[in-house]
Amino acid sequence: MNQENYFIAVYQAIIERNISKGHFLLTEAERDDYFNEYPNLNFNYIFNGKDPKKFMIFLLTSKEYEDFFMELQEAANPKATKENIAIREANHLELIKHPLVDFCPSQAYKESIIEALISNCYSINIDKENLYNAFLEIYNKSPIIKDILSVTATYAYISSDTPLSISFVGKEFDPAAPTNTGGYHFSYYNRLVIFSENDGFNFYYLIHELSHLAMNEVFNNDSTPYNNIISKDKYHNAIKKTLLNIKQFIEQEFDIKIDNYNDTWMLGKTLSALLFPQYLKNSNDIEKLISLLEKNNLNINSKLPWLNGESLLEIALLHLNFELADELVKLNAYIPNLSYLNEHEDILNWLLKHKPKLDIASSDKNDNSNNSLTFEYETMKAFEALLNFYNQDYDKNEEDEEFIVRIPQIIAEDLYKGDIISITKPMVEYFEEDIHIAVQEYIGQHKLPCYAECYSQ
Repeated sequence: MNQENYFIAVYQAIIERNISKGHFLLTEAERDDYFNEYPNLNFNYIFNGKDPKKFMIFLLTSKEYEDFFMELQEAANPKATKENIAIREANHLELIKHPLVDFCPSQAYKESIIEALISNCYSINIDKENLYNAFLEIYNKSPIIKDILSVTATYAYISSDTPLSISFVGKEFDPAAPTNTGGYHFSYYNRLVIFSENDGFNFYYLIHELSHLAMNEVFNNDSTPYNNIISKDKYHNAIKKTLLNIKQFIEQEFDIKIDNYNDTWMLGKTLSALLFPQYLKNSNDIEKLISLLEKNNLNINSKLPWLNGESLLEIALLHLNFELADELVKLNAYIPNLSYLNEHEDILNWLLKHKPKLDIASSDKNDNSNNSLTFEYETMKAFEALLNFYNQDYDKNEEDEEFIVRIPQIIAEDLYKGDIISITKPMVEYFEEDIHIAVQEYIGQHKLPCYAECYSQ
């Protein structure tokens, strides 16, 4: 992990108030001297020589928390200045003047779980009735979603010290936020921000974030869906079975052989790299993918059927991953047909930059691939939701908290259908058994009569 990605990761760990993740990152910083290029950081000065875990706990309880927070954010992203953060906070103060509904907890409506959630929502551009109907539709879609919304509605009631707020805003609301996200959970302020355009937003992203919140609240274990060794082993087994199901499906569908791994993290990374190479950044991961292709009589320039008949380089360009494209050209990748790529200015500039190399490359190299895509688009979308974090800015320590929330996410995206039902069966069973029992216990402990009857129906 380079310094820029490292600062972003520490910054996110602070937002999430995740001590174990921060401990891991700070230990890595101590080992690799990540702060040497930033000698003037107050954060660096105070951290120097301290035990990483104790320092992370200190950091999250310190009165200087906001100073560290902004300092790291600026180091991670120079554009995220204090002025931008001030804009975000000023916008938030204005936004909370626009609640979508005023709800009295004593009113025992059948839909009071949804009312409880909407009473914590704020927006200027989202219509309350539309949001209510969207919540109602998703609530009735699956017992898993019902559990997630029931927990977060309960949490909304009991989080009185720092009340939960769910804000639907445009990207201009927070100029300090990353550009490639649908929102974020700012746990220090207990604030969930979902970016929206006009009157629409990504409901699956909301469910994704609410699922993180629910896991953290029910199990109180850094958002992981277990709190004892038996459940932990059962959950890890469910992850492994699900990944093996994906592996078997791809092998049978495309007549290829994928390497076996006992480690779920390595298996997940391999599947993610094969199906979604656009997320690759590490040269070692790229070379492993090419090695896997060659074992199956394919090569770096093959038209891959699971990529809609595109080559690796074409996929990299279509997703504007020019870092990956540069690496592939170094490994002798070429583009036989450039015409449909010329319309995007950034792609065209990249092609012009590399034109001499591309002209030299032969376009009649052996390509044994089949260009037809033989399974449903929704299946690939579900695989992407399940696997995409494996080759992004996550590490092995985050697998447990990330994999579980992908199940309610694919349900929210209406992708839980066809082959995905049998493929994800191990994870769904864990959700419907172990997590459901824990949710019932959580609801029972807090005894909120205003919708206890609704939850039991």
